[in-house]
Amino acid sequence: MEGGASYIYHLNSELLESERIFKLSSAILNRDNTLVITLILRANDYDLLLTDELREKVETITRKLIPPTYHTTVLYKKTISDESYIIKCVNDFIYEESPLVYRKMSDCDIAIETGYDTITVRMCLPPYVYSFMENNGYAAKLATFLESKIMEHIEVALFVDNKPKSHISMIKRKAAAQKTTSLKVIEVSDLESVVGAISRMPKYISEALKAESDNQTVCGKVTAISLKIAKTTGKPFLTMKLDDTTGQIEAVYFPRDEKAAEIFQKEVPKDTLVCAEGPVKLSNYNNNLSLQIRRISRCKINYASIQNDIEYLEEEENYITVFPVPYVEEEQAGLFDTIAETPEDLKGDFVVFDLETTGLNPTVHKIIEIGAIKMRDGKMIESFSTLINPQCPIPEGASETNHIYDKDVANAPTLAQVIGDFYKFTRGAVLAGHNIDLFDCNFLSFWGKQYRYHFDNPTVDTFKLAKEKKIGGKLNLSTLCKKFDIPFHNAHRAFYDAEVTAKLLKKLVE
Repeated sequence: MEGGASYIYHLNSELLESERIFKLSSAILNRDNTLVITLILRANDYDLLLTDELREKVETITRKLIPPTYHTTVLYKKTISDESYIIKCVNDFIYEESPLVYRKMSDCDIAIETGYDTITVRMCLPPYVYSFMENNGYAAKLATFLESKIMEHIEVALFVDNKPKSHISMIKRKAAAQKTTSLKVIEVSDLESVVGAISRMPKYISEALKAESDNQTVCGKVTAISLKIAKTTGKPFLTMKLDDTTGQIEAVYFPRDEKAAEIFQKEVPKDTLVCAEGPVKLSNYNNNLSLQIRRISRCKINYASIQNDIEYLEEEENYITVFPVPYVEEEQAGLFDTIAETPEDLKGDFVVFDLETTGLNPTVHKIIEIGAIKMRDGKMIESFSTLINPQCPIPEGASETNHIYDKDVANAPTLAQVIGDFYKFTRGAVLAGHNIDLFDCNFLSFWGKQYRYHFDNPTVDTFKLAKEKKIGGKLNLSTLCKKFDIPFHNAHRAFYDAEVTAKLLKKLVE
């Protein structure tokens, strides 16, 4: 903004020295000739010095400086120079500027050096990211972006292999501890377009709700949706709420006509998992931030990739409701007779588990059975098994699959009573199962978080392992068991599925 420096100069010239607490963040001229000026100031100054009298003084000076042909509004925003806030701003910039670069940011270290009136952002990048950012002028672009967010003067320096380029001039200041970027994005898969194509990985809704934005991508479950008619135009529009477990955001979609609205409602009913993209702006109706949907797709959400700011519970000293029992099977002693020692990939503890549920969507459906086998150095030593009362009717379709009916779980403990015991059973172990990355881990992670248990174990998926071993044909559990001569009865009951999966894991490692 060439006129920005002039505006701030003239504004400060008419303010007292103690009142010169502002920095120009942006000046946006809209099509209707409204000019929105945003001034930033330090949080303490905002709370202590920004009085109604000072606001009126700034707006009076602004009216004198801006031609009367413009309808001018002045907005005020707090800013801080905290490292976590600066790193968040860096992430926001990269996220908007290039989704491809953003995906590589986990390999990047950011260090913040703070001086009296200058903040230096040092980014240590992998060579391929460094080359792209250097060739596209990212240092200058990022500095300009941060200048509009932070009061201090900003310098940005890009590094590769921890060695600064010779032409980068760095002012040596007191260095802060190096921090690795924290990317609050969610893994989604199997996107099916409803309107347009999603271009970025979705952010946490809790992050998207922190400020207005010209473009954000979020995902979540549609917890409510309704069709409305605009009073002024008579045109239809849809409102909905999206929930990703970090927060809820209101969303609105404006279809072309009523027919398009009907199609949208059929493709995105309540409880659908979606990924949506568009501006996040303050709503004129309730003054809340709302997502204006420009693109939306149905999707699958990996809830295990969401790290909520939850104060998680620790492991209990003793089991409370469900107690593991020793696992004994006559044939197990001979399984590794031909192997001199335990295969390296089976050393340590593994918990092979399976869940039965009331459906396929973890945000809607409930866990009704947990079955698990603990292996230590390739030997099955303990079992964990329990039915769970979901405190709701089990759908007929689910019962037809897993043969668990309402009467079976009527006297069973609730998930709240058993989840802590299963958490204890899994501590220090690798979680294993068949197709667990697509199903069981999503349920376990989502419902674990509801009860403040964080299942952060590494995982092994026998489906993926069979694929890596180039086992031909179908890779479902029953077919693989036939190939390896593993007896398979009582399919779709959690304990028996876990038991045969444990045997399959050992065979695959062999």
